[in-house]
Amino acid sequence: MTAYLHAQGREVVGADLSQGKVTEAQRLHPDVLFVHVDMQRLPFEDDSLAGIVALYLHGLVQHNLSGVFHKEATAVLRELARVLRPTGQLLVGFLRGEEAHVTWNGEDITLGAHFCTPQEMIAWLTQVGFTAITIIDRMPDPDTEEQPKIIYINARKNN
Repeated sequence: MTAYLHAQGREVVGADLSQGKVTEAQRLHPDVLFVHVDMQRLPFEDDSLAGIVALYLHGLVQHNLSGVFHKEATAVLRELARVLRPTGQLLVGFLRGEEAHVTWNGEDITLGAHFCTPQEMIAWLTQVGFTAITIIDRMPDPDTEEQPKIIYINARKNN
């Protein structure tokens, strides 16, 4: 996504929790800045970004206790709100569900991660100062993907 936005003439910074992914992205796209970050302590000034694309937000917190997940997820969203300008746009993408299940060799396996429902994410976004604008509930492609569904929410930071 970062390289695509850069190719469209946008000023972008790619950020990831994984140093390996940052190194690989920088190798593939040397004209784009990529940084390794802690999503609860972003290296950006308050109100400094016009927009944020946070895909696979469910991967930021890997707990199966919804109370712990809620606390950490809202901390990440609060940090995203801190660095986003007033009325700035946030696009979050996450896997829909209550627990992460995959099918592996015909067996259902629980991964121990807590995914969330669109209603939970909207409540968390609202709690930290966003207004949800658009919700897209994308069904998996039956030819190439297994469950779960991916949800995208476009939100605007309140003033």
